[in-house]
This record gives sequence, structure tokens and C-alpha cells, in this order.
Amino acid sequence: MAWIMDTYVKTLGHTDVYNVGSAIGKPLSVGGIRGLASATGRGIFDAANFFLTNEDLAGVVGLTPVWKDKTYIIQGFGKVGYHTSRYFEKAGAKCIGVA
Repeated sequence: MAWIMDTYVKTLGHTDVYNVGSAIGKPLSVGGIRGLASATGRGIFDAANFFLTNEDLAGVVGLTPVWKDKTYIIQGFGKVGYHTSRYFEKAGAKCIGVA
């Protein structure tokens, strides 16, 4: 994706101080960020973790506010599903299916 940023800089963004942020998925050597591959999965985990570990929110749907002994099924096992599953497993949940 570095070529997208490069094209933007050469055509429209040569005066834009934020031109490096015009594209994602770049190599680290041209302004990419570490952890991008797992960022979406981490975001899904963080949202689920916020809900599940909040006693009031989890209680509304009858869940205990802990990951231990929780099971889940994940839709897809690509870049997002794989990393989401990794974070869920590290927290103590168990994957019982992949669709």
C-alpha cells in the first residue's frame, strides 16, 4: 500500500503534513505501524472485553463477568477472525466452532 501513499504525496499531498497517514497497510520502513495485522481483531476483543467484564452490562444478558468457561463460535478465520480468536483464547474463552 506504500504506492498509494506515494501517489497521493506526488499528486495532491505534497503540502499535507499528514500525508503518511493517507494509506494503511504500508511497510514499517515507509510509515507503517506495528500490530496492524491484529488491530481489528484486538478491537473486537476490546469491545467484547469491555462488555463482558462490566458486571452491570454482562448481568443484563445473564452472563458472569469473567472469560473463564465462556465458549464462542467465530465467523471466518482470516486476518480478523484468527486474531480475535487468539485474544479470546488468551482471556480464557474456548472456541467451539468456526463457520
